[in-house]
Amino acid sequence: QDTTNQLVENDDFDLVFYKRMGVKGACYATIVTECNVIYAIQTVGNGHNDAIIALDKQTADTLWVLPDQGATTNYKRYGDLLFYNSRDRLAALDIRSGTKLWQFSGQPYGDGILGDYTFGNNQVFAFINFGDKWKSQDSMFLFSIDPQSGNSELKHKMYTRDRQGYRPFIQGAVYWQHP
Repeated sequence: QDTTNQLVENDDFDLVFYKRMGVKGACYATIVTECNVIYAIQTVGNGHNDAIIALDKQTADTLWVLPDQGATTNYKRYGDLLFYNSRDRLAALDIRSGTKLWQFSGQPYGDGILGDYTFGNNQVFAFINFGDKWKSQDSMFLFSIDPQSGNSELKHKMYTRDRQGYRPFIQGAVYWQHP
């Protein structure tokens, strides 16, 4: 039975545009802003090496392309910045220009693996894990990071010995402040 005449207009959603980009691959993220639509795309044969592409929200013209970001995940917007996991590091880019501002992996303490991150008190809080990526993350450090500059400050350290041998791999981070 054809039910198209029974469809109700939904004010919560709008089709921004439809554009055939001529790119064969998988889209791993779509971020709609007031000025553009940003996509993370892994092209066929590129092997876990995503490009981040912004199209103008009104015309669908390509505004900027940030190629070769590695396997990207965990996209979150904070103001005019887009944060994401790029090659196990926290990366920040300007949504208007596509300029990658910084990336962070736990230096100067070591080259760690991003567990998760959240925002609070005008800072980014990132959990960076150290140790063998697949076997034994033996420590997790919490850093406070300035969103614009990427300057960081170590806030807390946690080790497997602090958790009766369990790996301190934090995911699902939220910011909470006691009232």
